[in-house]
This record gives sequence, C-alpha cells and structure tokens, in this order.
Amino acid sequence: MDAGKSTLQKIEQLARVAESLSREQRNFLTEDGDAPNGKFFRNYNQSEVCEDLGGINSRTLNKRIAELGIDPKEGGARWSITFPQLQELRRHVLKERWEAPSDVNPLVITIANLKGGAAKTMTTVTAGVGLAVQLKNEYRIGIIDCDPQGTATMYLAPQFDSDNMLTVGDLMTEGYELSEGVTYTDVCNNAFLPTNVPNLRVLPASVDDNYVELWMQDKSREHGKNFNPYSHLEKVIEAVRNDFDIILIDTGPSLDYKVMNALYAANSILIPVQAHQNDQDATGKYLRSMTRIYERLELAGHKGYDNIKMLVTRFDRRSQAEVQSTEIYRQKFGHFMMNSEFINSEAVKHCSTQMSTIYEYSPHEYHKGKVSLRNAQAEFYRVLAEIEGMLLNRWGLLDISVLDQVDTQ
Repeated sequence: MDAGKSTLQKIEQLARVAESLSREQRNFLTEDGDAPNGKFFRNYNQSEVCEDLGGINSRTLNKRIAELGIDPKEGGARWSITFPQLQELRRHVLKERWEAPSDVNPLVITIANLKGGAAKTMTTVTAGVGLAVQLKNEYRIGIIDCDPQGTATMYLAPQFDSDNMLTVGDLMTEGYELSEGVTYTDVCNNAFLPTNVPNLRVLPASVDDNYVELWMQDKSREHGKNFNPYSHLEKVIEAVRNDFDIILIDTGPSLDYKVMNALYAANSILIPVQAHQNDQDATGKYLRSMTRIYERLELAGHKGYDNIKMLVTRFDRRSQAEVQSTEIYRQKFGHFMMNSEFINSEAVKHCSTQMSTIYEYSPHEYHKGKVSLRNAQAEFYRVLAEIEGMLLNRWGLLDISVLDQVDTQ
C-alpha cells in the first residue's frame, strides 16, 4: 500500500473515532432529561426559591405553591422545583409580568474576535442562559450559532439533527422548501430550537454551513453589484424580531461571509479578549482590520452600532500579569471596556466539561463546591446587568450615555 492510501485510511479512522465520541457526548447530554432539548431543567430547593423571590419565608412560599398546585416533592423526597415552576411562582408572587415595549427592535449583539480561544462561545452561551434565568424580567433570548463547529449548538441543542432540522446556513441560503401555508417567517421561527430554559431558543449550526461561502460567491458572480452578500442573516433576524428581546450571535475565528453577516446583522458588538500580551497583539490587529471591514459594511447599508464593547475573558485575579494587562486595557480603551470581567473559575471550567453553563445549576445540585458556583454566578451577573442596560437604553428606558464619558488615552 502506498503512503497516500495509508494516510487516507488513518485520517478516515480518526474521523470515525471523532464522530463516535461526538455521538456519545450527545447521548450523554440528552439522557433522560426533562427539558425539550433533552437536558435537565435547573432545580431549586426551598431556600433558593425564598431568596429568589425577595426573601419571603417558607410558610408564605408553601402557601403560594399550594395556590398554583405545584408539588415540590413530586420528583422525590426532597423539596425541589424546576425553573419553569419558579417562573410561574415569580409571576404569581411578584404580581408583575415583564412585557417588552411594542414595536421595538431587539438588541442584537455579535460576539466576535478573529483570535481563536478568546472564549466567544462560552461568553455567548453563559450570557444567553444567564439573561434568561437570572433576570426577573424574563427577557426572550435567542442565540444564533454562526460557527460551523457548532459548539454553542452542542451546549444548548444536543438534540439537533442536521438531517431533519434547519441550520442558520440553511436559512441564509434559502436551502429549504416552503410547504403550503407556511411562510418564511414560520420557517425562521421554527428553526430556533427550544432549550432547557423556557425563554431561550437557539438557531443551530453544522459543518455543512460552510456551504454558505460557495453560495455567496456564486450569487455575487450571478448578480454583481445588485447582490448584498452581507444582509442574509439580517433578513432572518427581521423575520423573528417580534419573538426576541435580545439576540446573541456566536461567530467563528475566521473572516468569512458568515462572520460578515453576523457583523452586519448586529446593532452592537462584544469583543472577548484575554489579558495576555499575545492576545493584546492579536486583538489590536483585529481592531485595525475592523476599520476596513466596517467600511464594507457601511457601503452595504449598515446603520452603525449602538455599542462596541470589549470584555476580558478567562480572567484570573490571582495572576498579577493578568491584573496588570486588564488595567492597561481599561486605561487605554476607557468606555469601550465592559465594567466587569468573565472570571475563569473552577465552576466555569467544570460546567464547561459537562457542556453546560454556570446558570444551568443551582448551588444545592452542584457537587463541586457551592461557594465556587455562587461566586461565579455573582461575578458574571455584572456582565448580565450591563447587557440589560444596553437593551433598556436601546428601548429608551434607561440612559447609560454617562458611561461613555470616560476619556480614552
């Protein structure tokens, strides 16, 4: 056997093993889960529910639960309710149900950096789940996975079947057939899959979405200057704009048509960066390239961004070097920096090994250290609050312009 055929066989063997591991992981994530995506709903014990509802006492809590007909011991001997039941309790106890102002556009944030390993996906899914779970306003959250690696899809839609479900690439290239009575809006809405968080849905990605590049090139040659290759994801978002308050778009570490569409569809950008010298250099090169990138987007009709923010990710406060690098970021970039960081705690690391976020567990069901999980959730909550501020400012309900008065050097 010649060396070429031998090498091909080895690569095929590696591919089979990788596919087998992927199937095992998906089966593990969807095994016996009670949520639509095959995972488990987050559970809360009595003290956690009392705390969530503003510190009510257990007697009042049990009275309110009885009024709703919820059995906190339905799943076993221990007192426990699921997140959907907690949502129902919030509405019943707090008496106020959040409703978005009518006829407003969602906050659309693209999380992008051409530097690999900047924690784009982890930031996207943690922010998405956190915004849906931790904030009492019950914002409707959508996540769009624009990275063909599909890691965000694995986190939130392990039940995804590329043979029978549509991806973001299918919608962008119109790779589907409309059944009788089904509209384009229906197709886009149904492509966003439910997750283990009731008010969070995800538009999945697959490796086949790389076809978008060839499709865009063919259409550009066919239609010339009359074809805008950057507006196809925006069309998808326009179809679902009434279904979401916040949409987060995860991107891959390459500048292709999918990323350009994500940048064009957004009204805000979040740039994850790490506090290392080599990452500073790579981020600087990306920001310089953004000038040329945005010139193209503007010529294609983009109306500008509400927010351009940088978030320090995988931050270790114990590292003097990282603390110093972060301080340099803040001195140099001023109001372009988020006020908080994404801390790289043991809880974040462990949850990621389970393809989960820190907001998919309650402290009582997390067995690797309750304090670690609580601290991680509290630290990232500051990021969630800033994103909520961006949304309310966009809707004219909060003026955060004062945050942009810091001079940059």
